[in-house]
Amino acid sequence: MKQEREKRLLIEAALRASENRFRDIIEASPMGVHLYSLEPDGRLVFLGGNPSADAILGIDHQTCVGKTLEEIFPNLAKTDVPDRYRKVCSEGENWAVERIDYEDEKIVGAFQIHAFQTQPGRMAAMFLDITARKRAEALSAERESLYRSLFENNISVMLLIDPDTGALLDANPSACAYYGYSRDTFLGMKISDINILPREKVAEEMARARSERRNYFNFPHRLADGSIREVEVFSGPLIIKGKVLLCSTIHDISMRKTAEREREELIQNLQKALSEVKTLRGFLPICASCKKIRDDKGYWNQIETYVREHSEAEFSHSICPECAKSLYPELKLSKLS
Repeated sequence: MKQEREKRLLIEAALRASENRFRDIIEASPMGVHLYSLEPDGRLVFLGGNPSADAILGIDHQTCVGKTLEEIFPNLAKTDVPDRYRKVCSEGENWAVERIDYEDEKIVGAFQIHAFQTQPGRMAAMFLDITARKRAEALSAERESLYRSLFENNISVMLLIDPDTGALLDANPSACAYYGYSRDTFLGMKISDINILPREKVAEEMARARSERRNYFNFPHRLADGSIREVEVFSGPLIIKGKVLLCSTIHDISMRKTAEREREELIQNLQKALSEVKTLRGFLPICASCKKIRDDKGYWNQIETYVREHSEAEFSHSICPECAKSLYPELKLSKLS
């Protein structure tokens, strides 16, 4: 009898020590913990909780001891939580779930719950407030959806680029149509496969853009058919899944550049023509006898030939009265007037 009594006392002491250790763990846990017992009438009665649970739920667990689950949390009465807890208590089946509560399509609360049996008829529910994380995930998903809509439905040519490697991570349908590559082909390419400028020239253009205080760059891009197009590239940072990427919008400016070159060529030609016309106003070497003019190559030309070649003037010929008297003295001046 004495040995049995001592054995029973040792077992009871071990159980008390185990309960004390369990209680200490619960008290120090950053996760909220609630303890429940399943009564014979099916009620789930609250036995206690820890400070973390009070902080997460905003309640004082000491005032809840002896109350049922539905009395403490009326909003759970119409959910599957009470039945799940009863099953854990009675059958020992663990239950893990992420529960999210919405109001007007907005997250008002989210919890990660793990319920397990501590002994027949009793259970512990451990939970963690994940509201902030779920709201961040929802916001990220919303932004991802918005980006995807703006990116894929945009009529502008758009590319998503990894700034560290130059890899093309995405291309919208407009980019596929413009460059002539499929999206799958794009995903195996780098920006250097379409931008034909050497790396040092790219750096020069970027430095030039900074000095001119412009937020776009001018590059020559090669299309799938081998043709080269001049483009303006507007690039800005975009954070996707925590990584900073470059979203580039590309505009074809080949026609504009051609027009600019033609305009510059026309201006140069006009300036050259104007310069040549102005030489007629300067010093002209002219023969004192025959009146021929020496050009810049050293040749002597009739004055009318030189002026005609260096201006738009045309000549018609006649005889002045003085020359008429000298050359044709027998003619009367009235006939020449």
